[in-house]
Amino acid sequence: MPRLFAAFGLTSLHVSTLGCVRGLIEEADPSWACEKWVPRENLHITSAFFGEVPSALIGVVADALARVASGVEPFELIAAGVRAVPSLRRATMLWASYDDPAGMSQRIARDLRSAHEGLCEKGDARPFRPHVTLVRTRGPRAVPAAALGEAEALVATALAEPMSVLHVTLFESVLLPTGPVYRELMAVPLGGA
Repeated sequence: MPRLFAAFGLTSLHVSTLGCVRGLIEEADPSWACEKWVPRENLHITSAFFGEVPSALIGVVADALARVASGVEPFELIAAGVRAVPSLRRATMLWASYDDPAGMSQRIARDLRSAHEGLCEKGDARPFRPHVTLVRTRGPRAVPAAALGEAEALVATALAEPMSVLHVTLFESVLLPTGPVYRELMAVPLGGA
């Protein structure tokens, strides 16, 4: 069964800037090179993760995505920094977090989860926070604080301008031995785009 999720794409500036975060962390502590970094082409902001969906229901998911997207105007997200999750000393992930002053990303996430309550995986019941997962660690570990500070400064400077979100995309995640490959199934423009 296909594994599906809905996501907001990033601009090339956001992708390249967030890609530089990896270099800063690995330069400070080369052992971070062995962690599970998300390839630049896979960087995105997940809005809803549906998990494995029977092929016969892909159209249902796509139709609901189109309905939700049509009711939301384009909006802006503001890069808010890089954070260690859950903490600097015991990180299992690094995120690039985003602020959404209009709350539109939260609305889309809520409406998609509501429309697909039986399909969304249980972990998605948590409050939605727009973010990009940069790396997942193989176990809790300390993040080089100075490098994280440099990453924060880089993001604050390079990504000071808000990023416009004009559409939401339905992806299929194909799991391969080398890692997941995300295949775009459809991009749906937001209401006014």
